[in-house]
Amino acid sequence: MLKNIQLVNDTLSKEVRFENEKRGMIYYQMVKHAVQAGLDKEKYSRAAVNKIGRDNSRSFGVYDNLPDFVYSFMNEGLISQFRPELMSMDDCKARVDFHYCPMLGGLYNMTQDAQELELLCDCAMETDRGLTSALGLEFELGKTIANGHDTCELCFKWKGDNNA
Repeated sequence: MLKNIQLVNDTLSKEVRFENEKRGMIYYQMVKHAVQAGLDKEKYSRAAVNKIGRDNSRSFGVYDNLPDFVYSFMNEGLISQFRPELMSMDDCKARVDFHYCPMLGGLYNMTQDAQELELLCDCAMETDRGLTSALGLEFELGKTIANGHDTCELCFKWKGDNNA
């Protein structure tokens, strides 16, 4: 059973959450129809979503250190929707846990198949993989809500000269 529970319920958060859930449903339908057209689900999903992350990097800024990136990443919009918690951070590594994912909520409206949700969510994380790669960072996804955990663990690593 998924533990994807929103706790912030003011009007603006509900409206933004609805749009993010709708994004998940659109993503699901695009992948479903790509498969029907003969495309490989995972290859298609990863390539398309990674490109979005790389494109997003152009407006994200340039960072000289990991903490500046992490604090920029954890902007007000992200905080209101994903309820991130900074679990640890030093100059080389940071871990941010998401306590909720509205996109997963939208995907769950389309399918409750656990394996499908796990794959689609991992593919959706290509946005962050593309973004961080374009910015010169490494990204690892740990446990996820789609896999039945309480949070999604996002791990960022600095690729600069100070890499440990």
